[in-house]
Amino acid sequence: MRCTNERDEIVRALATTKKHFKIEDLVKDLAARGMIASRATVYRTIPLLVEAGLVRVAETSPGAEYTYEYIYGQEHHDHLFCVRCGQHIEFEESSIERLQEEVAERYNFKLIGHRLDLYGLCSACASKLAAEDAPAASLAAAPGNL
Repeated sequence: MRCTNERDEIVRALATTKKHFKIEDLVKDLAARGMIASRATVYRTIPLLVEAGLVRVAETSPGAEYTYEYIYGQEHHDHLFCVRCGQHIEFEESSIERLQEEVAERYNFKLIGHRLDLYGLCSACASKLAAEDAPAASLAAAPGNL
């Protein structure tokens, strides 16, 4: 990847943020910081940074718009993604890490990395969904509907 002033500014901006981002949000963030990077350059640079291992794609839910995460120099972690509101929780669970190593060893597989993204509903969305479904469930169970 050719190093340019715009790409340097993009990487500097990413290195200072700890959150997942959409490319369009990064474009706005760069402009707000007074950094000079064209929209086209940002859109062309992110895939190059993914290929270089500095950024990873973090799909918030299957089929949703991609978000990205700057990972260079960051500690490994896994994700929980709410498919309803898009909230994400980063976590590290040593028992999961150990299990993955055991599985790799069992199959005589040299593990060089992994990615674990779990999809479901956060507690707030699960509660809202239960409240939305409660009236329908009570109507379905009404004596005339049995």
